[in-house]
Amino acid sequence: MVGPQRTIVQVPYHGMSFIKRAKSRRGPRHRSSIARSSARAQKFGPNRDRPMWAAAPLCVRGCPWTRVRRWSLVAPVWVGSSNVRIGTRSLMSVVSQQVPPLAVLAFDRPGSAQVRQSNRLAHLNWAREQPWIRLGGPFFDINLGNDTERTILGSFLCLRSGFAEQLTNDPYVRAGLFDQSQRYIWRISVGSFSAFPQASIGLTPLRPEPFYLVWGLDKPDALNRRLALRDRHLEWLKASAPHCLVAGAIMPEPVGTKDAAEEFKPRGTILILRGFDSANEVQSWLAEDPYAAGDVFDRIHIYGFQPVLCRSEDPVQPSEVEQQNT
Repeated sequence: MVGPQRTIVQVPYHGMSFIKRAKSRRGPRHRSSIARSSARAQKFGPNRDRPMWAAAPLCVRGCPWTRVRRWSLVAPVWVGSSNVRIGTRSLMSVVSQQVPPLAVLAFDRPGSAQVRQSNRLAHLNWAREQPWIRLGGPFFDINLGNDTERTILGSFLCLRSGFAEQLTNDPYVRAGLFDQSQRYIWRISVGSFSAFPQASIGLTPLRPEPFYLVWGLDKPDALNRRLALRDRHLEWLKASAPHCLVAGAIMPEPVGTKDAAEEFKPRGTILILRGFDSANEVQSWLAEDPYAAGDVFDRIHIYGFQPVLCRSEDPVQPSEVEQQNT
């Protein structure tokens, strides 16, 4: 009779490897089943036609189902209830970091109000069918003396990273509504989309609650001041939780320059607010921001905002990102 044994088998394939540590009392028979799993991995491993993400049936301690990103493929090996460790630590760090969404401010062409109105229904129906759109709605100019006078300036969208090219299918874009757009990586640090009251979300809200979109742009030399004041700024935002729904730093989309560190420097902040009676109150509230007192911002734009579409949870699977980019 063979006593308890620990068998460590490494199953290598493209980009990463699994290390299975198992406990068995059956000796050779158990090692034989692991060998069959290894052979199965070798058989199905080098398949480059599959998407870059897969939900592999791996049971990690405390987590019965684990989504693992592989560089070319996750081999379909059933590990059961064993402890699993991934040989590449950098891979696990990639998985643990959530990809930040993309924030888009698209500005209408001057005199295009009729274009927006005639394509609105087609745009709303299209947007409702796109699961990668997290938040969307028009933003408008506001008179600091009279918030009821407003002119739509454009559309704000927050979308899943990797789907920016799909915006070309938007009926607004096809109709030539937009004159220019600003796109940023939006690293949300305070709040979430679940904070939006569902009563104010819909294609035709009856009495929409006033929301405000704040777009602050940093001064060219403000990076050190921003970093020094970041903790105080976040504490101030969290203390203002009823007003601040979502907030985070914005960075330009990477364009593949040699200076990668320069690309990922924060260039400003986007906030979405509620609970203010007027834009003057928003302006007074922003004056208390440590960033404002610390001379971080060069310009601060305050827009009215009407959220029309909001998804508190992201229904898009990571594999769909790769499929959209192929």
